[in-house]
Amino acid sequence: MLIPEDLKLRAVERAKSDNMSFGEFVRRALEKSLQDTDSDPFWNDKAVFRGEVPSDYSENHDDYLYGESH
Repeated sequence: MLIPEDLKLRAVERAKSDNMSFGEFVRRALEKSLQDTDSDPFWNDKAVFRGEVPSDYSENHDDYLYGESH
């Protein structure tokens, strides 16, 4: 596994400050990264809205969601 030198240095420093080895730090980071996407409803939501929407919806979504006086 190739890790950019600056990233590895930051990870080694974090591991030291957390009193663990670099390998343990990497294992925990990978585990956390893989767990988060498995349990996060945002990433698990596969629903897609296919109905009509106003052409300015992305720009003015707060107005549509909360009303113009939000």
